[in-house]
Amino acid sequence: TISFLLISASVAVVLTYISVRRGEVELMQIQYEDSAKLLGEGLKRGVSSKVLSAAALASYYTGRFGRQNKNNAMVWPSVTINNFEEQTMDLLTAADGRAISFNPIITNTTRQSFEQHAASMAGTFGAASLLVAANAGDRIVADGIYCVCAVGGGNLSRQDDPGINTNSRYPTWMVPVYQIAPMASNSKAVMFNLHVESARVRALDDMLTYKVPTLTAVLQLVQDTAERPSSILFHPVFGEFKNNGEEVDVTGSISIVFSWDDVLRGNLPYFMKGMIAVLSARTSSSETQVFTFEIGGGNVTYLGSGNKHDEKYNASKRTVNTSILQAFHSPTSTAIENEMHDIDNNVVQFSFDLYPSKTFEDQFLTNRPIIYSVVVGAVFFVTTLTFCLYDYLVTNNQNRLNRLAVRSSLIVDSLFPASVRNRLFGSEEEDHDPRLVMRGTHLTTAANNNRGGGGG
Repeated sequence: TISFLLISASVAVVLTYISVRRGEVELMQIQYEDSAKLLGEGLKRGVSSKVLSAAALASYYTGRFGRQNKNNAMVWPSVTINNFEEQTMDLLTAADGRAISFNPIITNTTRQSFEQHAASMAGTFGAASLLVAANAGDRIVADGIYCVCAVGGGNLSRQDDPGINTNSRYPTWMVPVYQIAPMASNSKAVMFNLHVESARVRALDDMLTYKVPTLTAVLQLVQDTAERPSSILFHPVFGEFKNNGEEVDVTGSISIVFSWDDVLRGNLPYFMKGMIAVLSARTSSSETQVFTFEIGGGNVTYLGSGNKHDEKYNASKRTVNTSILQAFHSPTSTAIENEMHDIDNNVVQFSFDLYPSKTFEDQFLTNRPIIYSVVVGAVFFVTTLTFCLYDYLVTNNQNRLNRLAVRSSLIVDSLFPASVRNRLFGSEEEDHDPRLVMRGTHLTTAANNNRGGGGG
């Protein structure tokens, strides 16, 4: 019986541990799948919001200054929106970006007229430093387009010349930042030529070539002292609205500057911790930028460049592709879908690989299985101990009673003859004590013989 109880206890403990642990693993898997789905939807929504915000402002420029507007007094690229910051900050908030700007396309032919227009409108930008230099060496709008570039293989520095990138498909075109918000933290960017630095050139060239929104490769912004992966979205501004799918020229771009940690933030419940997101930016068939973030408790922590997830969780990888073309244009035919696919393969592509981590796992895989198993084992131990104690007490009591009974019988045997004992205890004692029954039988037989002998 004791062996059976011990075996039962062992089986119950093992089954309890397995059952509770399996429940935790299943809950963790469900929560991970839900979290990955939420994060994937959030990433796509984060990119789409930027595209849609930029598209709204681009459409405003086209509607206001496009060639179809015969009453427009301004001519591309010399166009300016009054109160730019007031009109665009809501769009920037919706896009969850850090800056939004209009950047006209300038050629050598239009440069002089544009710079004259910009100088005449600088007083409407809301930054006195753009009109009068606050310090020696500071640039103002009237100084014209400039670049931050290397000359003769030297270090990057500010140059009064717009600069040129000979690797560009449009090397003589300039794309200066013209109107930008918020102005207070970005006034120095006004008239800065974006079409020089390689990452920006690639995105702008793709935008001009395919006439679709594009993203730069991952950048380190000059205003960030710590490493913070960021990118710039460029959305084309057309000279007029398309009519029946006809080709129109790109006269400028709307740019939205953002950081990737902001895209990841706010997509998971605050109680969820330890999700790992690995950002990959494929800039060519042989080059990919990789950065790792940890998401948890409403915060996003940058872990560094490279893939820093725990390889233990490789089997749990979930991939989210963040194509901005899907937000820009929904394909209405197979031909358009194929065209978009071809374009997507030629521009910088972004994706996120999602993984759990030890921190994520510890939220669900707790010490409860051990606790429950110990409790079950303790119940069986107490039950077994109680049974053993009960068995011991009952057996000991029976043995004690048997010893007392035997002792009492011996005392009676020694004090009283059989006839007296029979009268004292009756036939019950004889029935229950074999010695008395046997002795009584002998006495009865002897008495009968005596009576028989006397009568003879």
